[in-house]
Amino acid sequence: MSKKGKLIDVKDTCFDYFDKNFIAWEKDCFIDPWEKNEKFEWKNEEKSPPEAPGIYLFNSDKEFQHPYGKSGIYYIGKADSGLKKRLMGKLKADYPSQYDGKKYGKKDRYFNFNENVNHYYPYLNYYQVFQTKIHYKIIDKDKKYLIPHLEEILISAFFTKMGNRPPSNRTGPNQLIWIDTKISEKLKTVYDKLLSSKILD
Repeated sequence: MSKKGKLIDVKDTCFDYFDKNFIAWEKDCFIDPWEKNEKFEWKNEEKSPPEAPGIYLFNSDKEFQHPYGKSGIYYIGKADSGLKKRLMGKLKADYPSQYDGKKYGKKDRYFNFNENVNHYYPYLNYYQVFQTKIHYKIIDKDKKYLIPHLEEILISAFFTKMGNRPPSNRTGPNQLIWIDTKISEKLKTVYDKLLSSKILD
């Protein structure tokens, strides 16, 4: 099955995967794995994410206020090409700012009027300021096609409980959260098992 399919077509398979396979994050996690300086390098090359594909999230030591509650989660993402490849380059995305370079011919990062780093991607600003714990889950190779849909369900579960998507996610939730009360209950269960502060702290 192509990953370009719609979530509503594979929702039962996804929820079944959450029930039987994705019942917890991997035991290992990464706490502030990148240096917060100009080089922004991975701190410990010997402790790197696995090469397998999967799902991950960034959880801050500070909880942020949402309409229905508080959460430290500020980004939920997917790693179709592998967690190591995705994560070890993730926070270097605009570190030197390619956007300034294209527009103004500058290669270095720029600063806003408060002298804070003004990143193009919001999750970089959160990581720069708050201690961050990165949780991840390896997804079975034969279920790799589900990865974008599992990510979408997690974002939808967050929205269902918090009334908002994680601050740095630009898309979501899926419309299925409004079409079926039973689905909403399943999303709340996913949140409680995988996204609640009690689970992640």
